[in-house]
Amino acid sequence: MWARTSRVAAVDVGTNTIRLLVARINEQHVIHVEHSDREMTRLGEGLAHTGRIADVAVERSLAVLGRFSEKIRELAPDGVAVAATSAVREAENGPQFAERVRAETGLDLNVIPGDEEARLTALGASSVLNGDTRNLLIVDIGGGSTEFILIKGGEQAARVSVPMGVVTATERFLEGDPPRQPELYDLDEFLRKHMRTVREGLGELGNVRLVATAGTPTTLAAMDQEMTVYDPARINNHVLPLLRVEELYARIARASIAERARMTGIESGREELMVSGCAILLRVMHDFQFGAVSVSDYGLREGLAIDLFERLGRSV
Repeated sequence: MWARTSRVAAVDVGTNTIRLLVARINEQHVIHVEHSDREMTRLGEGLAHTGRIADVAVERSLAVLGRFSEKIRELAPDGVAVAATSAVREAENGPQFAERVRAETGLDLNVIPGDEEARLTALGASSVLNGDTRNLLIVDIGGGSTEFILIKGGEQAARVSVPMGVVTATERFLEGDPPRQPELYDLDEFLRKHMRTVREGLGELGNVRLVATAGTPTTLAAMDQEMTVYDPARINNHVLPLLRVEELYARIARASIAERARMTGIESGREELMVSGCAILLRVMHDFQFGAVSVSDYGLREGLAIDLFERLGRSV
């Protein structure tokens, strides 16, 4: 029997990082990466204070998207999916940014709502997990928002998106270097408030496994393994016990930004955001009483690619 495969391209325009994937995908949703790239452009820089995407962040992001567009044209995939998340959703000038992306790079940028972001993230993150994937809570800690996807019996039972992200939380609460205890307290109070919304939206979890994706958990997994060269294969399915996450948070929170930048496993450009990101993950683990978290390097970008593969198949 003929098995369908397609070469697809996916671009995730996030609040902190823009990610490109060109890959071949088969009907089992196995992703064979042909080209992967990412760059932190801090698209959401200053958004929490101004309500707008800063001009400098627009130009940084357009430059990266222009480069990614050239690579996509060179590799000539069967289809391209480009999605923007919370920064472009929420910014006053988000529509103007999306139009400039289309006009200047040729990429058809789709600004997706939070529930669609959650659906696609779950599709990507779960595709690479080992073991039983029928009962999961997938948490995507983004730059401007965090998405929660509850999977029970192999079906998505609930999705919640809340505006607590690493960029917005850092800019709003963490001024000290290293952050002062009152700042950390105010940050945690902010997270507690949003977690009430999450608990109401998700309802009873039951017996599920916690899975986390995006830059914070993957960085923690790299730190835990003292990884000098980032290797997605070693990140996927790495398990972090709660005690280890607490240890890493204590180490990160008491360090200056410069000291964090020298820590093994922390990617350049992420050192400023790790305190808030780790605080978010810990608040989730404490609130739901998870003793460990499985990490997935896959997320929205891979979900976009799988979803496009399926849509291409329906159009044949």
